[in-house]
Amino acid sequence: QFCLCRSVVFRRVHHLAIMAGNAQRQSDELEVLEAMYAGDGEFELLGPQPAEATERNLVQVRVKGGADATPWAVVVTLPLGYPADARPSFQFEGFTRAQSAAISEQLDSKGSVNAGEECV
Repeated sequence: QFCLCRSVVFRRVHHLAIMAGNAQRQSDELEVLEAMYAGDGEFELLGPQPAEATERNLVQVRVKGGADATPWAVVVTLPLGYPADARPSFQFEGFTRAQSAAISEQLDSKGSVNAGEECV
């Protein structure tokens, strides 16, 4: 029984360490994205900071573009397991369904190739 209990505690501590590492990696990635999209209103944090995220309140950001032409935006949701064990999800604004489907397909493909790595 002692071994089983220790095993459960070890798994929980390991899980928490991975989640803390994910939060730091998410923070670093958001910092890079914010620098890349530094124009007025191009980058917007919609959800909590990664260290404050929960299963019910995930990190979300909106990246906007196309100011001179057709405006568009992508809302990115980062699950707690991202990037180590999960992939982000994307919602597209200002794209046709066909464009959104094509972009989703490309992102899924890149996400499969780069599993476990930052990919936003």
